[in-house]
Parts: sequence; C-alpha cells; structure tokens
Amino acid sequence: MVRSITKITEISILGQGTTENITSLKTLSFDDKEIGSGGFGEIFTVLSIDGIQNSKYVVKIFSAKDSELHGYDTINKLHIKLKKIESASGIPAYIENPELFGLPFIALKGYDEIEEINVTAFIMYDLNKLGFIDYGSENADNSAYRSLPIQDKIFIGYQFAISIQFLHNLKFIHSDLKEAAIWYHPLKKQLAIIDFDSGYHFDTQEKPTTLGALSHWISGGLRNIISSNDGNKNRSVKDRLNEEYWILASALFELIFDVMPYFFLKDSDDITKRKYLKKNNWPEIDEDSPQFQTENKTQHDSLLQVISNFRIAGLDELINNFNKIFNEGYSNENKRLSPQEWAIFLKDINASLGNMPIIESFEANKDSILQRDESVTVFFETNFARYISVDDSYYSPILNQSVDVLCKSKNNRIILKAINPIGKATAEIIINAEDRPPQIIEFKANKLIRDTKEPLILKWKTENVKKVLISNVEGEFNGNSQIEIYPESKTEYKLTAFGYFDEHLEQFLIADVILPRIKRFDWEINLNHGIHNVDLIWDTENTIEVKIDPKLGVSNVTGLVHIPIMEETNFTLTAIGLFSNVTESIQAHPFPAPIIKQIFVETPKMNLQTNIQSVDLKSFKQLTIPIDNLNSGLIFLDRLELPKFETKNSLIDSSEIYNAPNQNFVINSIYNKIRNLINRQP
Repeated sequence: MVRSITKITEISILGQGTTENITSLKTLSFDDKEIGSGGFGEIFTVLSIDGIQNSKYVVKIFSAKDSELHGYDTINKLHIKLKKIESASGIPAYIENPELFGLPFIALKGYDEIEEINVTAFIMYDLNKLGFIDYGSENADNSAYRSLPIQDKIFIGYQFAISIQFLHNLKFIHSDLKEAAIWYHPLKKQLAIIDFDSGYHFDTQEKPTTLGALSHWISGGLRNIISSNDGNKNRSVKDRLNEEYWILASALFELIFDVMPYFFLKDSDDITKRKYLKKNNWPEIDEDSPQFQTENKTQHDSLLQVISNFRIAGLDELINNFNKIFNEGYSNENKRLSPQEWAIFLKDINASLGNMPIIESFEANKDSILQRDESVTVFFETNFARYISVDDSYYSPILNQSVDVLCKSKNNRIILKAINPIGKATAEIIINAEDRPPQIIEFKANKLIRDTKEPLILKWKTENVKKVLISNVEGEFNGNSQIEIYPESKTEYKLTAFGYFDEHLEQFLIADVILPRIKRFDWEINLNHGIHNVDLIWDTENTIEVKIDPKLGVSNVTGLVHIPIMEETNFTLTAIGLFSNVTESIQAHPFPAPIIKQIFVETPKMNLQTNIQSVDLKSFKQLTIPIDNLNSGLIFLDRLELPKFETKNSLIDSSEIYNAPNQNFVINSIYNKIRNLINRQP
C-alpha cells in the first residue's frame, strides 16, 4: 500500500549537493512496508516526492511521540549549523563530509492521510542503494570489511575520528554511537553515520533523548547507569563528551583489528573488566585467569601477533595509545584521547601508509568537440577520496561516477582532482575542437530594387555556422535559410555568420526601392482660352498618383490642364510613389497687359515766325493743341492707344537692364513735355 504525507506545516531542508537537489516538498509518497526500525520510529522506502518518482531515499516516521519534537529540533539545528559551514567553504556538506550521508536532509511535520494522524518524518539517503553496508546490523556479514587491507581499515577509522571531531566542533554530541550506527562502503573506503536525531546540541538543548544503547563500545560507567535505570538527568556535558571519547577508542580498535578491545574476557560487565585490569596489563592475560574466555584463545593469540607486527611496522605509537586508554583510561577519563588528538595522530599514520587519493580511471565519451558549450561526459573511478572536483565544481565519488562538462573553447583541459585530508591526486583530459571554419557560400536577394509592395526575398547558404544574424531584421537564423524583407528606402543588410566557437564572417547586400520622379512640370499661356489662363503640363514616372495644389488636387501621373488665374500663382506638384514622395514648384502668371516704359520721338523742327505779343496765357483755362497740327514727325500718334492706368509687367521688368518707370509716369507727362517744347522761346 502507498501512504502519503501531505499538509506539511514545518520543514527543514539541507542541500544534497547534486543536480537533483530537493529544495521544497509538498507531498511525500512511500511504501508502507517497513524495511527497518529503531528505538523511535520505522523506516520506509520513498516512492515519490511531489509526484516525481524517486526511490533512492528512505523516510523515517516517528512512532515515539515523546521523542519526535526533540528529534525534529535536533536535525533542524544541525541543518542551520551546516548551512553556515557550506556558505563559508562553498562545498555542500554531504560532499565535504561524506560521513554525514546517514544524516536526514529533510525533517518535516505533516499529515499521514492513511493513518489520519499528524507525523514527524525524516528523509535521508538509502545507504544500501549507495553501496554502503550496515556494519552493526543483527544479520550483518562483515566479511567484506574484514577482507580489507589494514591500511584501508586505518583510513576508515580515521574518518570516524574526524567525523566525531567535526560534530563536537559544532557543539553536538551524537549520544547514540554504536555498531548499528556505522555503515561502510567497501569499494570507496568510506564510512557513514546514522541516528543523529538522538543526539543534542549542548549549546542550545538541555539533554539528548537517550542515554545510549547497550553496545560493546560503551564504557563500564555508562553500562552501569543504563543497567540501573539511574536516568539521564545527572550526566553533565563533560560526562557525555568523555563517554564519546571512550566509544571512539573502542570503535577505532574494532574497525582496525576486527575485534572488541576486551573480546577475550568472559563477559562485558564492568566488574569483570575491573578485576581483569587489576591483575593484568591489557591486552595480556593469564590464561588461567577466571576472567579469560578460553574459547577465544586462538583469536587472542592472533591479536597479540598482529599487535607485535604493528610495532615491527613502526606503529608503536598507535599501540601505545590503545594501551594507555584500555588500561588507565578505563577508570581515568583524563587518559582518553579526544577526537582531535586521534584525528591528528591518525592523519600522520595514514600519510605514512600512503593513503593518498587514487584516481583509478578518468575517461571521456568523446575525443573532440564540434562547437562551443558542447557537453562532454567524463567518467571516473577513485579511491580514498572524500570528494572530487571537476573543473572546480565539487562532487561526491559516492553519488557521482560521471559528470557532464561544457567545453568553452577550441582547446579544453578537463581537470579531475580527488581530495582527502591527506592530500590530493589530479588527472586531466584534453578535448580539442575539430577544425571547421565558418563559410558564407551565398548571400543574395531575388532582386535588388523593390518596385512593388511585395517583399524581397533574402536567401543565404553557409557552412559550419551555428547561427546567422541579419542587420535590420530581428531574430536569429540557422545557417541555410531565407526570409522576407520590406525595405522602404535604400537599406544595407549585413549577414553575420557565427562559427561554432563564435568566430564570425560578414557579407553585405544593398536593397533599394523604386523612387518617384518628376520628368516635367511646366506652364504656358494658352491665348485660345483667354489671357487669364495657363496650361499646366506634367509628366512623372514611378508614381501612383499626382497631387497638384492649389486648384487641381489629385490627378493622373501625366497630364495637361487649363487653369484660370488672375494673378501670379505658385503651383506645387507632389508625385506619390510606392515608398516615398517628391515635390516640385513653379510660378505661373496670366498674359501681361502692355506698359509703355519709354517712347523714342524725334524732336519736331518748327519755324515759327509768328510773334505773339501781349498774350496772357494765364487767361486760358486749357491749352489745346490739335493733333492734326502736329504732323511733323508725329504721324503715328493718332493711332496710339495709351492706357489711362498703370499696369506693371513683371516679366518685362525682370528682363530689362534699365530701371522701371516710376509710379508717376503717365501719358500726361508726354503731353507736358511736348507743350514745353512748343512754348520754348527761341
């Protein structure tokens, strides 16, 4: 049956350090078949998260209601502290500290729809599916662990020491360290710890929810407290730290030598051990001692031989530390080594044993690339590596055996680094690009002049081109394509072809448009229609219509029209084309009225002998000289029509080189001049 947790009210999430990072959760589905259990809850296989199938995680559902509040608070506080460390180092917690793979990365409070109850749950990695083996389960087969070389076991023991040191530096006491809390990865030589929710933060919490489980690793003092049900309230932080110091030493000894420190005694009671230590110096024992388990004589003899071999191999200090702890340290807590002291000491031993990271293989799925940002998958196998980096991105060798890398240039060095506290190993792969320079084969238009409203067609062909950009056209195009363009004026189009590594070539094309042209725009006087009239004549090409202002308006593209005008008039012709207009102006006027500007007259020759005396000309109102009496040289005057008004002829004025007559020039001026000549005295 499938069960689901919904209506999540509280949640704490720690990043998992993978590309599938879970950052939120609304619905969790799991198989209700129990696959494990602990003191405070049951373990189930996750089926999906927010509807997405995922079976590589397990979920722990709390059944002990009195412990779930402490458990949630404990994991939440660990997440907060680990996030601060991640922020400082830039490396996800699960990658930098793989011993934390047993730590829940999600703690939540929600509603179990099947059971119809509110629950507290933890989501964590399924260590079995990651290749880990439960070191302390009831049915554990540790043959895989026992077959590991001594140097591998020392390396795994070192991991246990630095993980406890790391937790203590966070002011966190695990409180439930036992064989069943340890998992190991035989291929990667990696250790993982579980059951963090039983611990406590001694900087912010009062105490853990457990004294600890009865195991071979606990001290005699804690064994007595558990056996007597004395409770948890009287134990100080120092007591709890010292207890973990003892557990650490016992665990290290078993992880290295495959036996418990006092396995040769008849039982694990505190009294038995104290009696043994009173008369013996660990690990020696009198075979006749009542505390000796005679059935383990062969294994005891073997242990003594291994210890002797360690001394011969130069590991005296390791043996001496165990001697001090399992003799004096059993009763005297000050004789126990702290996790930090163990970590420093075991680091030196691992360095002397050559437990450096090993890159066993490093390969890529291709030897060359065709373009920038092409993905290359690299595969690797490492040993003794806590984490790895590929091109400065960090990965777990437990979670990742391959990663994808984007190649940014024509020549790429993909560098793999395998890292542990002892040192690092490096390997590299060279990935080069194939030589494929971009080429523009063709760039043309169906015609270079747009003479209709239909679009022009731009067409191009290229080779080894990732994308094409065309100036004055939006968007990106592939290497072989065509598009419609709509130029409305003379336009330059630039094709930029980008190669697979952003090399680029350019080619240009100019597309023009047909323009309207005024071939003729003129006027003339047409006397057949009178003198107050002009003919407008025009001829255009590449036009849709013509507009003539004033008087005429829209007309044909060519034509002649009679237009009456009474005065000078400016006419403007606008030739309207498909994409633009052009204008031209002229000035027209009607037929001009004649204006006499000057008369060339011969001086009359007269012989006047009549002597007029005593004539008072003032008595005459008007002197009238008949034209008939003026025949000498003026015979044309009787046919001369002279206007009695002044009319300006601008056309004549603009063509003469002398000044136009002034406004007072009238026919009376001619008359007066003649009269003055007649009356002139000899």
